[in-house]
Amino acid sequence: MANNSSHLDPLPSAELRYALTSESALRFAYGRGIARPNFGDLAPYLVRDDQHQKIDIGNPNLKATHADNIDELYEQYLKPLGMIQGGWFYKHITDPIYSVQSPVTTGAFTGYEQTQPLNGSHAWVWGFEAAFQQRLTYLPGHLSSLGQRDLSDPARILSSDHRRGSALEFSGRDVLTPERRRYTPDRSRGSGRS
Repeated sequence: MANNSSHLDPLPSAELRYALTSESALRFAYGRGIARPNFGDLAPYLVRDDQHQKIDIGNPNLKATHADNIDELYEQYLKPLGMIQGGWFYKHITDPIYSVQSPVTTGAFTGYEQTQPLNGSHAWVWGFEAAFQQRLTYLPGHLSSLGQRDLSDPARILSSDHRRGSALEFSGRDVLTPERRRYTPDRSRGSGRS
């Protein structure tokens, strides 16, 4: 059985940010996404369980699921570095894939329960979201650098006295970097050594 197909799926997106003040903004975003069927669900398979009188079958005719996403968010920036964000989102989904169970009424498997993935016509999801981001400089010791990032070298770990530091993991009093090298702060110079 051959089932050949080709698809062109443009996935446009756009974002607009409107500054209300120097410390707050509205953000509007649109994006189109796709979720292709699981490869295993596309195979024309049949799995038979005679003990429980069940069969699972594949569906080579499944279509990809598309979603149009809309977000509207309010952002309030905090000093020295942080943000509170809140807003709503809406997704319109076409051809969602779901698993259907139905009794078999004809053929060799009459009386069995059949499970098969199918496409629905459409669905929608909406809701509210909120986020809080803040540098945690008020925490003691190495914990005070949580939530901070050195964008010039993400793998570099600096002492907690340095404003751009980022502690990833702790092992006793030492910090382990992503390369698993020990980092011990050199308090005299405000930087560290490996």
